[in-house]
Amino acid sequence: MLEKKRLYYIDGLKGICCICICILHFLLMFIPKGYIGWGCSAEASENPFDFYFADFPFSIFTNGSFALYVFMALISFIPAYSFFNTGKTDFIAKQACVRYFRFLPMVFVSCIISALLNRFSLYSFTKFYEATGNSWIHMLEMSDYSFSSALYDGLFGGFLHGAQLISSLWCLHYLFLGSILSYSILLLCEKIKNRIPVYVMLCIFLYTQPVYLSFMAGIISADILCNSKITQKTSKNKILSVVFLIAALVTGNFPPVLLPSWCNNIVFYAIGSFFLLISVSCLFADLKLLKSRILSFLGKESFSIIIVHMIVLFTINGFLFVYLDSLNINHVFNIAVNFLVFTALSLVFSKLFSMALTPLTNKLCNFVWSKID
Repeated sequence: MLEKKRLYYIDGLKGICCICICILHFLLMFIPKGYIGWGCSAEASENPFDFYFADFPFSIFTNGSFALYVFMALISFIPAYSFFNTGKTDFIAKQACVRYFRFLPMVFVSCIISALLNRFSLYSFTKFYEATGNSWIHMLEMSDYSFSSALYDGLFGGFLHGAQLISSLWCLHYLFLGSILSYSILLLCEKIKNRIPVYVMLCIFLYTQPVYLSFMAGIISADILCNSKITQKTSKNKILSVVFLIAALVTGNFPPVLLPSWCNNIVFYAIGSFFLLISVSCLFADLKLLKSRILSFLGKESFSIIIVHMIVLFTINGFLFVYLDSLNINHVFNIAVNFLVFTALSLVFSKLFSMALTPLTNKLCNFVWSKID
């Protein structure tokens, strides 16, 4: 019963991460104040400290990639929690074998759709950049996405280095390889009772590739939560759980311009993910909000939404903004209208996208596993 209940709140947490990722991309397109990341303006690149704090605290939101790394931690947390809670590993081998095929249909179809949109000039990059001067959009405008690139990305390239034009899938290779890494670590830990030295060595080794530290955060937090003594102490000590939550929010949203050169902000995202999973599990596992229908829906459809919302943003929203701007519509009203359209169409199209491809994905995974088993 405990495991089932925890899965509900994890779906809710995934739903919140999905919302945060969508809002981040919407802000980068329409209100990129204080943004100092990839594709930022020349001014931001030359003087990131002043540019970041000129719009602080709004710049926390435009540079807020924390939710993505929490999402990565959840990818490893879910199988890790099941493993540490039951001691069974048979499901790990199955998930590892079909992981590529679990991603394949949605990734491949989205790459083909992206190539078609690019071929018929249905992406709004050029007109939107001309109207707004958005440097982030300008970087995407410079992409050349042919059908050969789409085929390569959809079948192989996206899983090795991320998809090119669908910017929400720039991290596909991390999601895929991080999953395989997580399964491998869990199988390694099957017969190891004292796992602390293993975790320490893996974290040191992965420091050179800090994105994967978030997957380690998911595994370690699941291990801790399945230790009944530690869980009981943390659950009873609400103050400690609140301290962990504050630590998560601070490290996950810490200004990157204040970090030393030897410490990547992605490392802070991993630390924040660890504290967040512990605190949420101890404080909010029974919270009705996390088990609400809307957050559960967003959590279950999160991968489809992450793919589709960018296509909606770069096509319909881009052209709609330019059109309303040409009519001299109030800028704030224009953005508000676009947000409503963005939200509605992203939900509708992502659900249709999922309904069309999820049955195929399940059949493909079952077929592959039947041939391996």
